[in-house]
Amino acid sequence: MTIFPAHIRIDNTGTEHVQSVSEHCRAVGGYAADTLKIIGLSHTGKIAGLLHDAGKFSSAFSDYIYRSARGEPVRRGSVNHTFAGVRLLFERYYSANSPFRNMTCEIIAYSAGAHHGLFDCVDHTGRDGFIYRIEKQDIPFTEVKELFLSKCADTDELDYLFAASVAEIQKIIPICKSTVKTEEEFLFSISLLCRLVLSSIIDGDRRDTAEFIHDIKIQRFPNDMRAVWTKSLAAVEGKLTEFRTTSQVSEARRKISDQCRSFPFHSSGIYRLSVPTGSGKTLTSFRTALAHAAKTNKSRIFFVIPLLSVLEQNAKVIKDCVLNDN
Repeated sequence: MTIFPAHIRIDNTGTEHVQSVSEHCRAVGGYAADTLKIIGLSHTGKIAGLLHDAGKFSSAFSDYIYRSARGEPVRRGSVNHTFAGVRLLFERYYSANSPFRNMTCEIIAYSAGAHHGLFDCVDHTGRDGFIYRIEKQDIPFTEVKELFLSKCADTDELDYLFAASVAEIQKIIPICKSTVKTEEEFLFSISLLCRLVLSSIIDGDRRDTAEFIHDIKIQRFPNDMRAVWTKSLAAVEGKLTEFRTTSQVSEARRKISDQCRSFPFHSSGIYRLSVPTGSGKTLTSFRTALAHAAKTNKSRIFFVIPLLSVLEQNAKVIKDCVLNDN
């Protein structure tokens, strides 16, 4: 078999389009690297993305996915493809005398091995989730390893990426330590680091899969978001001019919004807006956030609210104001 499929799309004419495992793994590695670049973990994201679907390099998986694409009955998930990447990492990089290499190996292995479902590194019975994946017998690891190294990424590339990833983890560990007081808190911060890398793999995996299956290219926002913030801010302020100030309450809302808009943000920080219920906090805070993001060149705005019903309501208000559903 020359092409090992990661996904298969059949178009309206009945034509079969195949995305190879190598194409998919490289795309996911690239997307994950871009996501994690801002915090200095691009090589970590790339190697985890390359290895996340290594187990699809097998005749068993190829048979499974071709049968599925042609409508034949198959049991979803019946062919394991997430253990091989974990095993390859531990076989090549885990060392008894190198704590940072081992930590890096575990972070990458968890991110690659858990992209279809979280697992406990050590569960309540003491079972090691990594050892379980390394020792499981019904995995065609020899076949997968040979095909992955010949068709996707060779040992030279993997060794380079892993060494670079070790250097990245060494730089970020002191940051994790600097914000905690106890060993338990430090370990918890490492678990959050694992989830962060895993999230980049899941995001890249779903994005690339959606792009291939639907034959589209998903829009990504630019690195410099100031033009986006400025355009959105103009749309919000245009919407606000439509509101009539026919009462003392509406006049108070306008003054609160204008005062927040003109606040002289000198730097990034934590700012508090204390106003009564019904004073228009949603648009006022959003307007202020857009102005601050445009001025200080922020990459994202997060809108955090404890109730889903209120979050959905506010999301609708925001989308209606910026006239953009994306």
